[in-house]
Amino acid sequence: MEFDCTEGGGPSLAPGQREKAVTHPGHIFLARGEGDQVLRTFTASADAQTFVVDDALIARIAKEGEPYTEGNCSPKTEGRFNVEFINHLNEPVRMQWIGFDCTVRMLRTVPANGKTREMTYPGHIFRFVDSVGRQLATFDVSPDDEQPYHVSDD
Repeated sequence: MEFDCTEGGGPSLAPGQREKAVTHPGHIFLARGEGDQVLRTFTASADAQTFVVDDALIARIAKEGEPYTEGNCSPKTEGRFNVEFINHLNEPVRMQWIGFDCTVRMLRTVPANGKTREMTYPGHIFRFVDSVGRQLATFDVSPDDEQPYHVSDD
């Protein structure tokens, strides 16, 4: 199946394959079958930045508990350490962990202008979303990174 943006092409995806890319509201995406036949068309918006195209060719926003389609899964690693995240926004954010199987797991809500600590392992992936599920930040953590990690408008 081809999956492309009308403004620049895109990858061919095998069943179950994931692809991560940057898009902007208004970009139009096409799911193509054999012979470039357009099977499904959908448009990115500020609230719809992650899409799932399943075997029935239904595109929709990924929900919590579904496979993470925006990148890698958290790896199984050694070397436990503490990490701190600071929310610089004037709204609470939801902290999620991307599991070993790429399943999105809700951890907690970080209050507006608040912070939280987490015991974790190198390479684990944490995602922060707003109240409507819009991704604000994603971090692949390492004990060697400068800490804390910041969730902000920048």
